[in-house]
Amino acid sequence: PIRVMSSDGIHHDLEDFLGPLKKLVLVLSDRNCSTCIDQLLFTLKNEIPELNRNRLLVLFSTQPPADEQWRHRKKILTGTEFLEIPDRALGLPMDSLDIPYFFIAGKEQIAGMAFTPYPSLDVQTRDYLKLIKRKYLQ
Repeated sequence: PIRVMSSDGIHHDLEDFLGPLKKLVLVLSDRNCSTCIDQLLFTLKNEIPELNRNRLLVLFSTQPPADEQWRHRKKILTGTEFLEIPDRALGLPMDSLDIPYFFIAGKEQIAGMAFTPYPSLDVQTRDYLKLIKRKYLQ
């Protein structure tokens, strides 16, 4: 099982956070461009209404002393679970790109509808989020 750490510092299995309804998962790392991370979080905030943010899951890997920065980022997306995960722990091909990526997952722990956002292609990212919202988060 993939182990994650919740905001309260307790370790859990990732599957404990994947319920019967699909969730949109965003994978981030301190290796990613800091401005790109913040831009993605604000794009999510603008595209996904707060009442549906419990269907979002942010998995992030960090190196101390970045804790303060992640505490600030969690405030951008209120109602969304942020889980710290070991670097590249998911073992997905996108991990090797060292850029943020999205996917849809549920209890079966299968990643689908993967999408890699690029800062200069913000319109495509918003279109992806609108499709995911309509298809999975309503």
